[in-house]
Amino acid sequence: MNCYYMEEELNKYFSNLLSEEDKQMLFTELDKDKVWQKEFMDELNVSSVIRMQEKAGDIFYAQRKFKQFRLKTKKIYVRKVSLQIVRYVAVIMLAIGSLALYQYYNGAESPQVEYADFEVPAGQRAQLILPDGTAIWLNAGTKLSYPSDFSAKNRRIYLEGEGYFEVESDEKNPFTVHTSLMEVRVLGTKFNVKSYKDEASFVTLIKGRVEITSQNATNKVTLNPSEQAFISEAGDITLSTKNGIEKINAWMSGELFYLNEPLKNIVKDLERRFNVRILIKDKELENDLFTSHLDEKTTIEQVLKRLKATRGLDYTIKGDQIELLNIKK
Repeated sequence: MNCYYMEEELNKYFSNLLSEEDKQMLFTELDKDKVWQKEFMDELNVSSVIRMQEKAGDIFYAQRKFKQFRLKTKKIYVRKVSLQIVRYVAVIMLAIGSLALYQYYNGAESPQVEYADFEVPAGQRAQLILPDGTAIWLNAGTKLSYPSDFSAKNRRIYLEGEGYFEVESDEKNPFTVHTSLMEVRVLGTKFNVKSYKDEASFVTLIKGRVEITSQNATNKVTLNPSEQAFISEAGDITLSTKNGIEKINAWMSGELFYLNEPLKNIVKDLERRFNVRILIKDKELENDLFTSHLDEKTTIEQVLKRLKATRGLDYTIKGDQIELLNIKK
C-alpha cells in the first residue's frame, strides 16, 4: 500500500472519520508493515498525551514535553502478543504513558484520583508492564483499571475478566488485585485470576503465596502453590488442588485446555476467543462434560465439529451467531 494512502487513512482515523469497515481495512494493512505500525503507535501516544493535557488545560506543554517523557519512561512499555493486536496493545501503552506524564510533570498527587481503563476486545489478548515492573497478561473480554496515583508504594489494580500476573516482590508494599468478589493480596508471586461478570471466579496460584479476602470481608484464606480458590457471590471461598496447574495460563499463547469441563463454561471461553455468540438450545447440554485441547490455530468450526463428533449434538451458524442443538433425544 502506498504512503499517501496510509497517511490519509491515519489522518482520518485520528479525526474519527473512518467507518468500522475502513478501520478493519486499515488494521489489516498495518499488520503487514512494521514501519507503519510504529508510526501508528507513535501517533496514538501523541494524541493521547495531548488529550490528557487538554483536560489539565495545557495542550502546548504536552506537545513540548512529549519527547522528554518518552526518554524518562523506558521502564513503562508494552510488548505485543501478535501483530494482529498491535492496535490494542498501543492503546494500553498510551494510557500508561499519559498518566505517567501527567504525574511526572505535575509533581504531587492530584487531589482527585483518575483511573486508566483498559479493555481487551473479544478475540484478542494483550500484555503490559506496570511501572513497578509487574507483568500482566490480559485475556479476551477483560477490563483492567488502575489509579493515577499508582506507584511502587501504592500498587493496586482493578480487574474484570482474566489476567495472569507476575508480581515484583516488595514486602513493604504488597500488590493487590481487586475484583467484584474479592481482593487478592500478594508480595511476589505468579498467579491467575479469572473473574468475569456473571461467571464463576477463581484464583489459581503457580508460585509464591497470595492472601484472598472476600469483598464483604467475611472470609480470608492463604493460597499455596498448585491450589485454586473458588469465590462465590455470597463471599464463600472454597480451596482445591488444581490438576494440570502448568496449563492454567496456556490461554496466554492462544491455547485452551479443558478437563471434564461443563459445556456452558467452555462456551463462555469460546465466545470471547472467537468473538461470536453461542446459544445452547437445550439446557440438558449445558452440563455435559468435555475434555479437549485447542491450540492457537484451531478455528471455531473445528471446535464445533469436535463437539458434534464426540457428543449427541449438532450446530447451526448464521454470521457470528451459533446455536448448539441436542440430537440425543
